[in-house]
Formats: sequence, C-alpha cells, structure tokens
Amino acid sequence: MITLSIEPNPFIEQLEQGKIRSLNTQRKTEFFLHLMFSISQKYQLYLRQIEAESERISDRLYKNISNKGISEMMELDKSLIYFSASLNADENTLQKIRNGRILPIDEEDHDLLDDVLIEYQQSLDMCTIYTSINERVSNGCNSILSNNMNDIMKKLTVITIVMSIPNMIYGFYGMNVGDLPLPYAWFPFTFSIICCIICWIYFQISGRYK
Repeated sequence: MITLSIEPNPFIEQLEQGKIRSLNTQRKTEFFLHLMFSISQKYQLYLRQIEAESERISDRLYKNISNKGISEMMELDKSLIYFSASLNADENTLQKIRNGRILPIDEEDHDLLDDVLIEYQQSLDMCTIYTSINERVSNGCNSILSNNMNDIMKKLTVITIVMSIPNMIYGFYGMNVGDLPLPYAWFPFTFSIICCIICWIYFQISGRYK
C-alpha cells in the first residue's frame, strides 16, 4: 500500500511507533479498513471543530453583522462542501470494497467494514447538519441586513420629507406670489421651523421614524 499526502498521516505515524499493536499489516484488507476507520474519526474531529467555530461566528454575527464574519462563515461553508464530497467518495469506495471485487474480504473483515461504513455515515450526517445550520445562519444574516436597509431607507425618506418643507415655503415667498400672509423676511423662516417640528413629531408619534 502506497499513500501520498502533503501533510503527515497520524495513522501511519502511530503504526510506525508501534501504538497499534493488534493490527496485522500482512492482512491488507484489515489494514486498509483500520486506516479508513482512523480517517473517519479525524473527519468527525475536524467537523466538531468546524461546528464550534461556526457557533462562535454566528453568535458574533447576531450581535454585530460584519463583512469579516460573513466571509468566515462562507469559508466554513466551502470547507463543509469539500468534506461532504470527500466523505461521499470514501463511502462509495467502501461500498465497492464490500462487494469483494477489489479486496478479499472474510467474515471478520465484513464486521469491521460495517463499522467503518457506520462511521462514515455518521460523518456525512454531521456534515449535512452543520451545512444546514450554516445556511440558516446565512439566511438569518441576510434577513437582518435587509431589515436594517429598510429601516435606513425609511429614515432617509422621513428626513427628505422634513427637509423639503423649507424649500417649498421659501419657494412660494421667493417667486413674488401675491396675497401671501405676512410677507416679511422672518415669517418664512419661523413658519418653516414650525412646520418641520410638527412634521417630525408626527412621524415620531406614528412610528415611521424609530
């Protein structure tokens, strides 16, 4: 058996150090299944780390949504996609081995293979659950961002309406319109302030600006 990996393989290191005493390397099927079992445990370990990181990021996002937090959540989603693809490929390989056409399998190897398949199925279930949770968190963040944007637009609309009142009043008094009440310089200014205050109070009471 030849393994190619960029990073050191913990299972091979344990084998070299003699920590796995019950493993017989002459039984190639058993050796391979133990290797796959060790890999499945590593998958579950890393999936739990991803889940813990996801919880930390989601708690921070619900308190304060930031581009950094959203980017970190997207990176976790990408990692889960890679994990899911790898787990599916490994499970398909194990299913082919179960047919006995790739490696010779005896009764003891069948029991071990069933245990390994159960471990990979659990890892796939964990990956699916964590992916679903991350999707819900992302959807929740999008909803919060949409609500915040709506609130900002509503406030800007109210401010625009209030600020347009002085323009209308000064427009009438600046176009030489006849029969206007109190055609003095102080009246448009005072009347504009009063109208703005009344309009602002109305929007505050009606709940359109909060």
